[in-house]
Amino acid sequence: MGDSGLIIEFLNREKDVDLNQSLSDADKAVSRAFTKMGEENTYWGGVRNRYMDNFETLLEVMEASWSLRLLMTVTSDVTPTLWAQGMGRHSRDETESIVEKDLKALSTFLGTKPYLMGDEPTEADAAIFGQLSEARCTYPGT
Repeated sequence: MGDSGLIIEFLNREKDVDLNQSLSDADKAVSRAFTKMGEENTYWGGVRNRYMDNFETLLEVMEASWSLRLLMTVTSDVTPTLWAQGMGRHSRDETESIVEKDLKALSTFLGTKPYLMGDEPTEADAAIFGQLSEARCTYPGT
């Protein structure tokens, strides 16, 4: 399955789990908005950061071998994909500003709560955790 939302729906059905069962309809809407912000905005800012703006740093972080470096250099031209998605149409500074606003919105909403939507983890926490982990591990200087 090519989409985390479809994977979550599948696991919910197969394992009879619903991480959002305690959420009101309004909370589910907020949860979805944060999840989609992460998947459709923050994620693509990270792709640009890694593969366009800091590709050499990414290779160093990954301790890539010479052959892997060559393969990644040849096959990692993500510019057309980023252009089609929209994030590639922004300057580096604009992209960083967009991602920074996303992260500040998450931080403000999280506040002192243990989880994004309150006292229990939800689907949004799983989705956002993936985005933040990737940023923590692969954005230079984080």
